[in-house]
Amino acid sequence: SSSSSSSSSSNLFLVVYGDSGTGKSAFFSRLLDKQFCRIKGGSWHNVFSRLLADHICRVQDPDSLSPIKWARSIAGQIFLALRERHRHGAALKVGGHADREAFTSWLEKEESARSILSEWVIPVLKSLASAEALGGRDTIAIDSLDEALTLGLAKGEGRDGRTIVKYLIDFKDQWPSWIRFVATSRRYKATEALEPLVGASISVQ
Repeated sequence: SSSSSSSSSSNLFLVVYGDSGTGKSAFFSRLLDKQFCRIKGGSWHNVFSRLLADHICRVQDPDSLSPIKWARSIAGQIFLALRERHRHGAALKVGGHADREAFTSWLEKEESARSILSEWVIPVLKSLASAEALGGRDTIAIDSLDEALTLGLAKGEGRDGRTIVKYLIDFKDQWPSWIRFVATSRRYKATEALEPLVGASISVQ
């Protein structure tokens, strides 16, 4: 069975909750499967066509839990989406980057996830009037947010440590209104940190 709840304040985030083995990651992998979504059509194809960037958190892969690696990945995927639409020239100007190589060099050397988000990702997205500039791509998808929280616990910072979830919460009100997030997570005590960013949720039991 499943249940859903929504908040009147924002529908920016959709978090799919479920226990281990309920199919959250299988669902997420299907969202990223172009052929599957094309064959299924309907809502599957619609969601796939709206994906702007994606990220998978895995406790077995420390790099996937790193906020800086996540921020770099998201920025890189957004840049590629802009280049496909021939909009990357204006995006480079946002950060004062002379060309793609200069942007890539900055992205690889920048060690602050906060700087990447505040100095480039969000300003670039805000410079676009809507998702139309990206061919309708307006959704950032993240699998297993609960595993991202383990980074803070491992560092002794607790669930409020500097994790991907922490940055999502800190920047919740800064994304342009047309951007959407879809995420999966297990629901247990540590994921209480996710609650401030939930606009709607679906619990799979």
